[in-house]
Amino acid sequence: MYAAASLGAFIGFTPGLDHSPGLILFWSFLLLILNANLFLAGLIGLLSKLIYLLTLPVAFSLGRFLIEGPTQGLFSSLYNGPVTAYFGLDYYVVPGGQLLGLFVGIAFGYLFSRGLKGYRNKMAKRESEREGPSQKKAWVKTMEFIFVGKKSKKSYDDFLARKVGYPIRVLGLIIVVVFGCILYGATILFSDAVIASMARDGLSNANGATVDLESVNLNLDEGKLELLGIAFADPNNLETDIMRAKRIVADVSAADILRKRFSMDKLVVDTATSGESRSSPGKHVGPRYDSDQKPVLEMPDFKDLDSVIENGKVWKERLAQVRRWLDRISSAKQDILKTPGKWEEELASRIRAVGHANVKADMLTQDSPLVLIRNFEAFGVEAKQLEGRLIDIEGNNLSTHPHLVQDSPSISINSQDGIIKAALSLGLAAGRDKNDLDFAYKNIPTSALAETVQADGKPLLGGGSIDFKITGDLNAVDSDLLGEATFKDVNLMVAGSQVNLNGMELPIHIRGPIDSPSIKMDTDFLQNALKQAGKKKLLEKAGEELGIDLGDDTSSEGLKKAAEGLLGGFLNKKKDE
Repeated sequence: MYAAASLGAFIGFTPGLDHSPGLILFWSFLLLILNANLFLAGLIGLLSKLIYLLTLPVAFSLGRFLIEGPTQGLFSSLYNGPVTAYFGLDYYVVPGGQLLGLFVGIAFGYLFSRGLKGYRNKMAKRESEREGPSQKKAWVKTMEFIFVGKKSKKSYDDFLARKVGYPIRVLGLIIVVVFGCILYGATILFSDAVIASMARDGLSNANGATVDLESVNLNLDEGKLELLGIAFADPNNLETDIMRAKRIVADVSAADILRKRFSMDKLVVDTATSGESRSSPGKHVGPRYDSDQKPVLEMPDFKDLDSVIENGKVWKERLAQVRRWLDRISSAKQDILKTPGKWEEELASRIRAVGHANVKADMLTQDSPLVLIRNFEAFGVEAKQLEGRLIDIEGNNLSTHPHLVQDSPSISINSQDGIIKAALSLGLAAGRDKNDLDFAYKNIPTSALAETVQADGKPLLGGGSIDFKITGDLNAVDSDLLGEATFKDVNLMVAGSQVNLNGMELPIHIRGPIDSPSIKMDTDFLQNALKQAGKKKLLEKAGEELGIDLGDDTSSEGLKKAAEGLLGGFLNKKKDE
């Protein structure tokens, strides 16, 4: 009775197969092997499940005490160990629910065993009065068979004298062995289909949106994993794929599979595109926290300074979204437990988004990340977002827990025509000093910026192109970035005159929180532009007086030649007079 009540309660207080597949199988196999009353276990399991749903906040609080308290080391060892990694102990409600299940199981076991003992005492008394089984009513016999089992030849006095029952159910042991063999055989026969389903679900959760996958080939002997026909829906735009590839080949390590780890030495993407339209929209997958509720980063358009001020609130919201993204990939999570109030706010946000049952304790993961890609390569990716340019993507040490990897995660994106070069090293995510950003975009047509930089409804810039680069530390709290815009044959309208900015460089210093930075531009650049404009205006005025056409060359050399022509014209005029 105690075994049935306890095991039924343990199963009832487990969230489900999606959370704790290993734990449910463990308790179910134990229930079959031990000589416990199956009907009673099922009944108590249903009652326990109802109690569990009503006491989820209590289970969550108990789980926090166990995981974050004095027993954290025990649960961390179990969660990072082989096989027990699949028990779902990183969900707060699992250890908390098991503790509640223990109390409930003991309580039910005591009540039912006490009732059984009273029943046997009564039956023993009737036997002594020579009341035969034939005198029992049918419903009494039925209930006796369900709760007590088949009547033995032994008397009830014999049952009362025995304190310990038979511990093992032989038939149950046989069923468990046979089921284990069937499960192992099915895994071998249908390994590709099983791995494909697991990979599709796992990648969808990691991506945050639908991942389509045609098939998977896994060869553990050679350590090779091949994904065919894979498409990642863009979580920020479900109508398109953030990446689509014909084939992805990975060198995998089978050593960590029992520890629920997925480690890849090298991941190579073959024939990929980005920004392709989907035949049917994808769907969001997994939890959507408060910081994800506005995932689309749409910068507002602006035509002039007035519209920038008008859209200031929208700009701040979008930059705040960038800050939240940087916060989530930074190492701040490692110290969040030590910050008063921070962890409480984070947990409250997660509970609102996904409920008590789905909140995990990230701090239990030790030694190695759950997912690690040491080297990632995708060459010749056609990027629709970049006018169909072919880009090469390389990544190193990409993982779910960067602080558990010796080297910092990094990623680089380069267009094959040399126009775009970007490299980002996420040192903060690995617990180091800073994130290093190195970005360059060459030959940006001035016409693309002309409409966004206007004064009195007229473009300030015209002609030529701009090279832009930015380097430095990019982070949520205290970015320190140095930018530089180099103008090539670009004309600037100042005081009604065109000033040629060819070869001029505009330094830009960005410092502070990413959603509220201070931006400082070199005043020398503006002073030089104004000087050029003043010289041009002065020469034009003098040229009009003398009736001389000085041309449209507003460069320094051009103005010098114009001044020489102006001086010559002035001397000729004096000579004529």
